[in-house]
Amino acid sequence: MAKLLKITKPGGINAVNDLVHDCYIDVADIAFDPPTAVLSFKLRKVVTTGQPWWKDFVSTSNMYPAVEGYLRILYVESYSINDTEKIGTYDFNVLHFAATSRCIRVDTNVPIDIRVKVRGFEICVEITDNILLPPAGKKG
Repeated sequence: MAKLLKITKPGGINAVNDLVHDCYIDVADIAFDPPTAVLSFKLRKVVTTGQPWWKDFVSTSNMYPAVEGYLRILYVESYSINDTEKIGTYDFNVLHFAATSRCIRVDTNVPIDIRVKVRGFEICVEITDNILLPPAGKKG
């Protein structure tokens, strides 16, 4: 069943964290739409298949099947991505918001520096019913 969450106050950020924690993002799938000032992250939440837990750590970039989702940050003034590790795929840990600097920071379990400066506060998370399968020729 699809889920949609929209928060407009920083106090709701833990509800966002509950939905996106341990979802995977690919840096190549982060998109900014200047006319709407929305920064969008395509999410991938691995569907448990009953395999041993350690298989989840073998290849984070080819983990399937997975449920598709989106994290959208609105009212974006600017953003920066400093991908020092260059592994391409990262797993969300939590989002933090610093009210004084109006900055949302994305924390992942593998270091990457993603910071989003906003002029207002609104975050939407959509978890779809769409199941992502491995690309042709790849195992999940």
